[in-house]
Amino acid sequence: MEKHTQGKWNIDRDGYPEGDILEVSHHSSDGWSRRVVAIIFEGHNHPTLTLPSDEDEANAELIASAPDMLKILVEIGKILLEHEEHLPYKDVMKISELIPNHVWEAIE
Repeated sequence: MEKHTQGKWNIDRDGYPEGDILEVSHHSSDGWSRRVVAIIFEGHNHPTLTLPSDEDEANAELIASAPDMLKILVEIGKILLEHEEHLPYKDVMKISELIPNHVWEAIE
């Protein structure tokens, strides 16, 4: 699981004149470098669009929240394993199936 870019992911708006590039990136702790995780919108590549749409902004928010959501899933999995004998089997199985395999690998 530790193969992904660690740390907080930020939404960056760059470009001229009004921020026509929308991307999700991780900034190093020293502030000198950043790693782009996803490019959501590049206005200069669209002949008619110059600014990100509301949908682009929402997609950027969702992608930027991925590291936090992963942490939450790992914690849910740990709690499920810790208390599975006290829960109905069908509920444990239903929840277990919703959690992706790479999250279970991080838990075990």
